[in-house]
Amino acid sequence: MPLEELPLYVRDESLVVLGPERSHVGERPADPLTVEAFVTNEAVFSLRGDAGTVALRCGRRGNEVLFEASAAPATFVLRLRPGLSATSVSADGQLISRVDAAGLERSEAGWTVDDRVVVVKARARRIEIR
Repeated sequence: MPLEELPLYVRDESLVVLGPERSHVGERPADPLTVEAFVTNEAVFSLRGDAGTVALRCGRRGNEVLFEASAAPATFVLRLRPGLSATSVSADGQLISRVDAAGLERSEAGWTVDDRVVVVKARARRIEIR
């Protein structure tokens, strides 16, 4: 492992929220927000910021996952660990397209599977993965 990488040990049923790299607070908006989801049943997280508190919840039943946010303050990049075999993804009830990893970087919404991790990008309060 390279010296600049820090190992991170995370408990199951956890949501780890990460913002974009910034040199200082206020340099640019915290958008997108990456949510690393380590969920086998259910995980919750309260995200506190200038706009108030946003409640995040991610529930999993078998091969179906439901991610909900009380508000959509930014675009979410949801990374599900361990991966599952997704066949469709919807954001706020609308199906979103499966794209490759490069396409996901360029698009406003989409999903892909990257090294057995399902990655969904959308500005939505409800994301359903099946």
